[in-house]
Amino acid sequence: MAEPGLTEALAAALGVAFGALMVAYPGVVLAVQTAGTRPDRQPGPGGDAPTDDGVWETLIRVVGVGFVLAGVYFASLFVV
Repeated sequence: MAEPGLTEALAAALGVAFGALMVAYPGVVLAVQTAGTRPDRQPGPGGDAPTDDGVWETLIRVVGVGFVLAGVYFASLFVV
């Protein structure tokens, strides 16, 4: 197996950083993802973007934990 290089280092850093952001602030991630919606469409029953701790925020947190774990995996390539 080849030695880990800059690509793996960036994957580790970005995975951990973005995953931590998703776990800590899922509402911000959700607002950014729904920011480009078209103005001629009707908003849903909860408004433009769901802000309560619902299914979407839980899903974003779960995906964020996955990013953190993937980043830790790539970081472990440097240790071994």
